[in-house]
Amino acid sequence: MDYLSTLYSRKDKPKTKYPSILAKYLFKKYIKDSKKSFLETGCGRGDLLEEFRKLNLKVIGTDLLESAGKDYPLLKVFQNNIEKEALPFRSESVDIIFSKSFVEHLYNPKLFFDEAYRVLKKGGKLITLTPDWEVQTKKFYDDWTHKTPFSKETMKNLYKVSNFKELEISYFKQLPLLWENRFLFFLSNIVSPFIREREKTKLRWLRERQILGIGIK
Repeated sequence: MDYLSTLYSRKDKPKTKYPSILAKYLFKKYIKDSKKSFLETGCGRGDLLEEFRKLNLKVIGTDLLESAGKDYPLLKVFQNNIEKEALPFRSESVDIIFSKSFVEHLYNPKLFFDEAYRVLKKGGKLITLTPDWEVQTKKFYDDWTHKTPFSKETMKNLYKVSNFKELEISYFKQLPLLWENRFLFFLSNIVSPFIREREKTKLRWLRERQILGIGIK
């Protein structure tokens, strides 16, 4: 048994439509070109990476665990420990590098940002999503593999010291109806302090938010 098969088993956490919805949104807003090469670091079960593959991107993945991506035979996933070894790709070889809920698992996330910069082509884009520490201070370490909490300021500074330009650092909630509606997003921020941090119902998605970071090489 490993982290994926234990905490993210298909029985306890079956695949939903959400990976497809999120991949399509990110593609339309930030990627736009299906001819691009796309790397997801920390791809886990591979649900998101598979959806990006369906959008005709040239996808590859990395993960610490050998079991990552095994549900999808068309995915090529390299086992990699970013804190002990370089990404197994040539310099300036990838158009887009993406990670979701990955950088908070690293003791030294700058190692990843520096490697991402190396591997990206000139003009390439790094896209990261990570839990916002400021609204998840109590439950963040419920996952013992979480190592580094992030705020918007932390994320901005990491992009800057790793030489990324044209930064966009913003809050992101995982409810699709909030993605294009600023008014509903504003209302969710008013409501969120009244929702328990360890809320188990769907109300948790009104409270919880991630930090979305984007930078260009």
